[in-house]
Amino acid sequence: MFRMTAALLMLLLITQVSAEETDLSEVIKVEIVTIEGFTVLGLEIHSSDSLQIMTLWEEFTPRIQEIPGVEMDDDAYGVFWGNDEMYDDFTYLSCVKSDTTDPLPEGMITLNIPGG
Repeated sequence: MFRMTAALLMLLLITQVSAEETDLSEVIKVEIVTIEGFTVLGLEIHSSDSLQIMTLWEEFTPRIQEIPGVEMDDDAYGVFWGNDEMYDDFTYLSCVKSDTTDPLPEGMITLNIPGG
């Protein structure tokens, strides 16, 4: 299976912590690092329902094998942006790092993550 990172892991921890009413500082250790930019490839949703994120991961996970050069145990990323406070809309991308130049699998998109 692949390793979950960043947003998905955070979502799972927050869900667990909220249910247990535990202080997040007891569960999460934060480290700020500088990274090189990279490209991710995956499936996206536009929604106002955060429960659709888990559904997206359920759809994306078995399709990772369609991406050339990516192994099931490679890191996976959850990228979240565009939260519109007025409508609660957001965009979320379940994805993996990929530098493929092959045609994209059906329904998938790429996104450049800037370094910093």
